[in-house]
Amino acid sequence: MLIRYFIASILTSIIEVVLFTFIYYLILQDLFVSSIVSFIFATSINFILSKKYVFHTSNNKERIKQFAKTFVLSILSMFLGVWILTVLVNYLIINIIIAKIFSLFISFFINYCGRKYLIFND
Repeated sequence: MLIRYFIASILTSIIEVVLFTFIYYLILQDLFVSSIVSFIFATSINFILSKKYVFHTSNNKERIKQFAKTFVLSILSMFLGVWILTVLVNYLIINIIIAKIFSLFISFFINYCGRKYLIFND
């Protein structure tokens, strides 16, 4: 299960970094907005992949509850990731893409544990 979650997360992390880079460098140059937009998009894709390939439940009512819990977990993880990104870029002067990738690793472990033990209960 961890391997499947890791693969799904790698795919969505690539999407998130590419989208973040595109938004930041070509559209807004706003760290906060770029991070939030890319995170929300990637989290939606990750939920779909996680439901289909990693954690299995078939009940539609259960899916709605799981999506709501995933959304709350993702919001918390997103704010932590944005905070880490801000600290690394603005205070520790680390390259923005390196900082983004580092914050994704932290989010990966938080999201996996939250989904495994709190949301999907596998």
